Amino acid sequence: MKKIKTSSVFAGSRKVDVDIYALNEDNKLVDLSRVYIVAIDKKNNVPLVFNSKRNIWGFPGGHVEKGESFMNTAMRESIEEIKKKINNCQQKFLLINKIDGEKEEKQVVCFAEIGEDCNDFADENESVKEVVYTPISEIISKVGNKDLWDPIIDELTKKI
Repeated sequence: MKKIKTSSVFAGSRKVDVDIYALNEDNKLVDLSRVYIVAIDKKNNVPLVFNSKRNIWGFPGGHVEKGESFMNTAMRESIEEIKKKINNCQQKFLLINKIDGEKEEKQVVCFAEIGEDCNDFADENESVKEVVYTPISEIISKVGNKDLWDPIIDELTKKI
């Protein structure tokens, strides 16, 4: 695992430092709290979701449930939020920040390919109200936090 940079982002009204690491296939990740899915379709577009609770655009993803692997979380969240299965999901980045200066939160960013439609799961509590498929070149202007997402978008650009 190689540290790329530290980026400052706002979590609500609080400023939080996030360390960004590039992962290798063999990195074993434990105590993950959240998974983000950067998925690409056949037209090289990436789904972004609008979170109505936080009033922002971002990548699909969510909290890891007890005993759940990052792969299972990624698949579940993809189905819940964009109604699609994903294929070839690979962990690519680890984001680490400290909550309230103490508890460490680990979030994995995985890259995947968009798979088949899947409308089998409905979650009435889901905060995602809209999904847009966005060209890679326009992601930063949509999600913000350019400093945080730049290394991830750079890596995604190399894949196409």
